[in-house]
Amino acid sequence: MSLCCIEEISATGCKKDIWPPNIESYFIGLMEEEVKKGNRQTTTLTRDAWRRIKEEMKIQFGKEYTYDQFKNKFNQLRGKLKDFNNLLKMETGLGYNSATGKIIATDDEWKKLCEKYKFAKQFKKKGCLNYEKLCVIYGDTTATGANQHPSTKSPSSSNDDDSEGDFDKDEDDQQPKKKAHVSKDTRKRNARENAQVAFANAMAIFGEHTKKKMERMDKSQVGPSTNSTEAVGQSSEQDMEKIVTCLRVLEGLEGIDGASFSKALKLLKEDAMWRTLFMELSDDRKNDFVLNLV
Repeated sequence: MSLCCIEEISATGCKKDIWPPNIESYFIGLMEEEVKKGNRQTTTLTRDAWRRIKEEMKIQFGKEYTYDQFKNKFNQLRGKLKDFNNLLKMETGLGYNSATGKIIATDDEWKKLCEKYKFAKQFKKKGCLNYEKLCVIYGDTTATGANQHPSTKSPSSSNDDDSEGDFDKDEDDQQPKKKAHVSKDTRKRNARENAQVAFANAMAIFGEHTKKKMERMDKSQVGPSTNSTEAVGQSSEQDMEKIVTCLRVLEGLEGIDGASFSKALKLLKEDAMWRTLFMELSDDRKNDFVLNLV
């Protein structure tokens, strides 16, 4: 059997996993790059984008992936993102760790979640890796709530998922033949806007869960000395330290204009929840956060 054949069979006759975590992450990264270049006009990427991804995957891993395998993985990842977003939105009391992509919950909470939502089990150990990248790739193309599958069911998480989705439809097939040509600059601008919307949605979900978590922590810490002068003084000192830390990080970011810097500083000074959220972000996402403040 050729080493380049992706349908590899083990010595026991079982098919090997053709999408191990490192290959899946690399594939997701390539798709994100194409979206940021403006090569997603509708619900999928352009033919040229898929061709480049195919070539890069072969160069990187020495494997000849087929377009059907890309299609299946593309649809499976989209279903996974729908499930994860729905879980966060339907269970607003959960915490979320952006560094690991995992939901923060106790064993008892996970037991209840898995009983309530059959699709929740897949996120218990691994979370949703590359969550922010998936938000950029799929943007607003992932329906949630009533527009997607029932909460107790889930699209197949198999790598051999056979759903058609919109993968095979190139932009030429989805648009009227007489439609005016869309310039490359316009595609890039649209891609940037889609990425910003996706990031804003992810931030909104994360912010909501962080706020809930902080409210629970505040309630648990209420005691007889909470209103004392000493407690208030300690709280003020801690807030100031966090503000100064945020300020130093903010000053270290590149490409931030004065107006955006001022807006971010004002928000971080006034809102403890946003200070916590800001420090959890990667440097690239900190830049996105600051530059997209309204």
